[in-house]
Amino acid sequence: MYNDFINSVKYYLGLYSYDTYIDIEFVEDLDAFGYCYGDEDMVYVEIKDNMSASDTMITIVHELTHALQLAQGREMEEDEAYGNEDVVMKKIRDDYYNSIMEYFDGVIDEN
Repeated sequence: MYNDFINSVKYYLGLYSYDTYIDIEFVEDLDAFGYCYGDEDMVYVEIKDNMSASDTMITIVHELTHALQLAQGREMEEDEAYGNEDVVMKKIRDDYYNSIMEYFDGVIDEN
């Protein structure tokens, strides 16, 4: 359900520039919104299942920021992960809005 969103977040964070394999799983019984662990070669991300769409998307951004930190060989920093939540969500919203407007501009121009 969230595959396109996950791919967008990976793109905005620059995760496709790394050879790190990232395994993302949605888990029912998780005692937090999400977890991320691993190293430069392999990162595991767990996202709590059955959250609201908004909480799920924010958690994906947060945990994939940690994945980026690990892919870069850095320590995980919560301040960066929390900071990226709003920044990445805004970029995705803006791009989505712009793509819709471009589509409708094309439709209107054709008529």
